[in-house]
Amino acid sequence: MFKKSVFKKIVSVVSSAIMMCSAFSAVPAEAVSYDYHTLKYSAGDVEGVVGTREVSFERMSYVSFDVADSKRFSRKGYTLSSWYVPLTGETINTGSMYTMPDSDITFIANWTSEVYKITFAGKYGVTANNEKNVYMNAECGSEMILPENEFIYKGYKFAGWKYNNVTYQPGDSFIVPALITGEKIVFSAVWKRSYATVTTAVTTTPAPTTTTTVTTQATTTETTTQTTTETTSTTAATSETTAATTLETTTVTTTDVTTTDITTSETTETTTEETVTEITTDFEEIETTTETETTVTIPETTTTTTTMTTATFAALNDSQFTKTINVEACGVNGNAIELNASDLISANQIVESIEVTLESDNSFGLYGVSFGFSLSDNTWYQENLENYTDSNEITVPLAINEANQNLITPDGKISIGCTAENEAFTVKSIKVNYRMDKGDYNNDGVSDNADVQILKDFMVGINDNGLDITTVNGDINNDGVVNVFDYIFLSRMINS
Repeated sequence: MFKKSVFKKIVSVVSSAIMMCSAFSAVPAEAVSYDYHTLKYSAGDVEGVVGTREVSFERMSYVSFDVADSKRFSRKGYTLSSWYVPLTGETINTGSMYTMPDSDITFIANWTSEVYKITFAGKYGVTANNEKNVYMNAECGSEMILPENEFIYKGYKFAGWKYNNVTYQPGDSFIVPALITGEKIVFSAVWKRSYATVTTAVTTTPAPTTTTTVTTQATTTETTTQTTTETTSTTAATSETTAATTLETTTVTTTDVTTTDITTSETTETTTEETVTEITTDFEEIETTTETETTVTIPETTTTTTTMTTATFAALNDSQFTKTINVEACGVNGNAIELNASDLISANQIVESIEVTLESDNSFGLYGVSFGFSLSDNTWYQENLENYTDSNEITVPLAINEANQNLITPDGKISIGCTAENEAFTVKSIKVNYRMDKGDYNNDGVSDNADVQILKDFMVGINDNGLDITTVNGDINNDGVVNVFDYIFLSRMINS
């Protein structure tokens, strides 16, 4: 039992607690309210917005929140860099913390132009440093001046930069368009064949030609004689006779000049030296003729004619296997046809050379054929061949560079282009000459499930065909040994 004194203390404490509660209840409690307001994000009054332009949320006042990041809106050619708050006039970084005011609030996107890496592709041409592409940086919406061509493509003349089927010239202005993610701006070089000029130097060699100018002078001398006689009379004593005779001679000379020119097809400047003959005569009529002769010679000329002939392609070496694939793909002059390498080769087939047959409605004339291969080391291998023919069908052989033979695989691309005097061409067929170093144990020219089974049997000691499978022909994954992993690798290679 409790002692009386203890009981009294307990009652006292309880009474005090009751009194305190009564006192607090007498004080009126002030009500606390939590209001919600609208938080709005806007892309702004701009063009090129992809998707929604505005979004709203309800936020509790005085509560902090994370401001939307740069991915809130998407705009072609621009990046969302920050937010402008009209209510306060401040600029807020994306992803930062912000406290919701006791009112509605709007965040408007601030945009920054993206800078694009613009590609200028040589398209069969390379620079002096053997580069296939050159690059320029430019902001979205800015005006750029297209550069001069740096590429060289033997036998071709640069004709401009092509983008979106429009051809521009160096020095043209270009407004950089807005792009969506993943898009690129690539200008491709346009090439036109520089045809060989057949020059004929025509030199005429006529026999030496003489031009003679004859001048005839006819001179007539007329003589008049007058005689006077005086007589004195005679007397008887002396007879004297005096005769005084005076002879007066007058000479009149008349000259008629007649000129005869023999003119050749060449313009000849002829200077005739006038010859004056002073004639003294004893009263005789004389006709004098003077001839002046001028000789002109036309230089000797040689005629040279250049004849265009068809060159002979180098002969291809024999390969272990050969197959011909009918393609029948049409192309336009100056452009390339792109094929999947898997259309021509399969697993473990190593291409040593190819022979491409093309045809056209008209004669190819002077033509160029380009071969391009995407290699497994992410590089591009290209060869260009040129020739002349009067035929409308050609077969062009190409020996593959030995260093690149193992890098041409079924998952790559092969392009074939032609530039000629005709407008279009067709790739009729492609003959592939190849070898099999690995994975072809029954020697039929392909790696298939029959070879997978042979390798599997070899792994468990079955060798019915007496094959010598070594690291040379059986190490499919190139790890230096022949084991079950090579069987797995070959199976996946063929059946994937």
